[in-house]
Amino acid sequence: MNSLSLPVILGLSEHQVQTLVNCRTLKQYASMIADYLAGKCPFCDPLDSKNRILVQHGNTPETRWRIWENPFPLKHTSLHLVMAPERHVSPNADILPTDMEAMTHLFLWAKNGYGARGGCLAMRFGPPNFNAGSVLHLHANIIVPDGTGRVHVTLAKENKEITENVRRMHVFERLRTNKTTPKYLSPDERELVKGRLE
Repeated sequence: MNSLSLPVILGLSEHQVQTLVNCRTLKQYASMIADYLAGKCPFCDPLDSKNRILVQHGNTPETRWRIWENPFPLKHTSLHLVMAPERHVSPNADILPTDMEAMTHLFLWAKNGYGARGGCLAMRFGPPNFNAGSVLHLHANIIVPDGTGRVHVTLAKENKEITENVRRMHVFERLRTNKTTPKYLSPDERELVKGRLE
């Protein structure tokens, strides 16, 4: 990642900890750690109540993909949907033709159903240190900007941004484990988590 070491979180693998660097809010960070520690993939069954399926495509659990609203949408978006296979598929696994077919059906459903005139369809693959991903389950995002600010899908980050994210992660971890409270953060730490503690 970079020269700043990641915090040690007992019970999490190296790749799981790497995904946490990409969490945008304390709520997302804490939710992902809770899932990891419970041995639960956030995109596998049973889905959390925050991931309410809108529609699915495929006849069997092996071929079925689902789509839902992202509970942690990017800023400046009018629509941010997640599509993922029902079966657990590591981002390192092969992507099958049936995966692409299901994604195509869900994409067209979303585009037409939401009347999206433009946006982005993005899918990361491989380990998080190669794609800045935050979930270790193959998935794609449909993102429609709302025109109020910059929206971008990140695949790689500059060292300065990684360092800032790792520093933020250390603050998130101290807050999550109750080793500090927002009241006792330094001014620099408060700036790192400004608008991210919801």
